[in-house]
Amino acid sequence: MMKQRKNYATSLVRGCISAGLLVSFLGCGAPYDLSLNASSLHAPLTGRCDQAGNTAAPFQSEVQTLRLVAYPNGQGDIMAAEGPIGQPLTLEGLATDTTYDLTLYGKSASNEELWRGSSSEVVVTDGVTTEVNIMLGKIGDLVCARGPQQEARAFHTATRLEDGKVLIVGGASTMAASNTCSACKSLTATGTVSLFDPGTGSFASVAQLNQPRLLHTATRLADGRVLIAGGVASATLNPEEPFPIVPTNGALLSALEVYDPQAGTVTNIGDDPGGARVFHAATVLASGQVLLSGGVQVGVSPFNLSNATSSTTLCDGTSLACQTGPTMQQARAGHAVHQLSSGYTFVWGGAVGTSYQMERLDQNNTAFSLLSVAAMASSRNLFFASSSAYNDNRILAAGGLVRNSDGSFEMATADYFSTARGPLYVYVPEHGTDGGISVGNTQTSEPLPFAILGPAFFGQATSLGDDSRVMISGGFADLQLTPVDHLALFDESQLTVFEPINAQGSILMSQHRAGHRATILEGGQILYSGGVSTQANSTALELATTSTIFTDEKEKR
Repeated sequence: MMKQRKNYATSLVRGCISAGLLVSFLGCGAPYDLSLNASSLHAPLTGRCDQAGNTAAPFQSEVQTLRLVAYPNGQGDIMAAEGPIGQPLTLEGLATDTTYDLTLYGKSASNEELWRGSSSEVVVTDGVTTEVNIMLGKIGDLVCARGPQQEARAFHTATRLEDGKVLIVGGASTMAASNTCSACKSLTATGTVSLFDPGTGSFASVAQLNQPRLLHTATRLADGRVLIAGGVASATLNPEEPFPIVPTNGALLSALEVYDPQAGTVTNIGDDPGGARVFHAATVLASGQVLLSGGVQVGVSPFNLSNATSSTTLCDGTSLACQTGPTMQQARAGHAVHQLSSGYTFVWGGAVGTSYQMERLDQNNTAFSLLSVAAMASSRNLFFASSSAYNDNRILAAGGLVRNSDGSFEMATADYFSTARGPLYVYVPEHGTDGGISVGNTQTSEPLPFAILGPAFFGQATSLGDDSRVMISGGFADLQLTPVDHLALFDESQLTVFEPINAQGSILMSQHRAGHRATILEGGQILYSGGVSTQANSTALELATTSTIFTDEKEKR
């Protein structure tokens, strides 16, 4: 039974059914409706996109009707309206004292839901027109973002803000031939700061860094600001080095900057007391502090990460005062750091010393201790793996590199395959005294042990809305820096990893990508932005110029 309410409002929903498709729900205006009214579809431009940004399988050819659903956050009934494209949809009885989550579906002639988008915490106000943008993506597939990136970029950051927008910071914006070697490429950082609007599917420049940087970190604080740390102004892709991404000596950055979304400004707040660092990690702790850990601090030749540091920095989440933090037990670079629901912070991989163990920061943030993790091995001391925390108490790591005792690197491969595939491991803290590493069922052929399609490093892992699945994307397939377009979906509920597919076959990214970013949006969509790619019909490297959006089959609810 719906709770009786006295206050209702007319509202306007301005939707953007996107990844290239603009939908405007213009209309209502008249206060007697006591409804939320949506109408008027125009400018359909979307679909799967290739490297040139061309489209196929357009929205118009697939979708005949739209269905709009309002879910109250609290008491009240779910309300829905459905009708043909171009005709108004009206939801009557929306209350002004309730927030709603809106979901918009695009349905086929056979009533199948093919496209979906959502907007959360919508509040209608009596006597005021409410505008809401809703971006639709094709369910279980990739579509183009409506607007282009401001510039090509790789090794940037993409941080989801409190309002759902994504902050895109820095990265390499130019890549040119280098005289270091015939196959070398020189990367130069940009200072551009942009926002991606998940309602409209478009990007807009909002600020400039004080110091252009790439290979940095950007961490959202509890109050919504973003702390930007470390990185380098320029670097070289050099396949002849033991580790093929070489920061320019003297170009490492120690300055800390903060983006304020309310003011739209970037402010320099001083230097990292631990010094300049790159290939480090940044993590928000339960205390609200930001932990900056490890990385390398100077260039060396040959470049093999032997100059990694064990130092950390702790920055207060409110005052942003930073001080030297506890020292890790191992010097690390290209590692993963995640805080789990227990309040402990775990460090995995990137150790350049004689120990490959994981370590843990205590709940008071005062000391690290090494862990004797069951089934941990030197081959699982991964560098630059795709890593994500999920389910509150799991850490996934896929792909990556392993470092030999002589400082050389090789691609990490799955233990239980005769053909080379990339590994996928899950750290489970409740296994044994210090936790254990899970590798799936190695005794049977179905389901297969955990693995991704091929070895890869500098890819991305993104936890999906139900918190039991993680999408792994892209990366370099070898030390010659060949990017790939692979996607792999890990599903803990089925204890397996599989390639996502649709009616056309395997779903691959629109461009080969490594050093890109994959950011979860509300409603179960993932934004893939930038990265190092390859030119069409060529193996020559370039910076990716498109951004794409994947819409999960499962709706986050």
